[in-house]
Amino acid sequence: MPRYQLARDVQMIFQGLHTVRAKAGTPLRMVMCGTGPGYVIPVARVETDSATGRGTIWAHDTTFYHIWAPADAVEEVLS
Repeated sequence: MPRYQLARDVQMIFQGLHTVRAKAGTPLRMVMCGTGPGYVIPVARVETDSATGRGTIWAHDTTFYHIWAPADAVEEVLS
């Protein structure tokens, strides 16, 4: 099964409130959605600028929140 990772550093706004970022090389997880496969950054691999800390952002649910990786930042790991 192919593996995927971030090809570059990314910074995004999560839920319209929190600035989150992940570094190039971060492993991604493929998630099937209605338009085909999408790639998500595991919550544990995301850094945040939130003054209240990481725990507060995902206190509700870490299982179903997805941090979608930008399509142009996804690359297949060739090994």
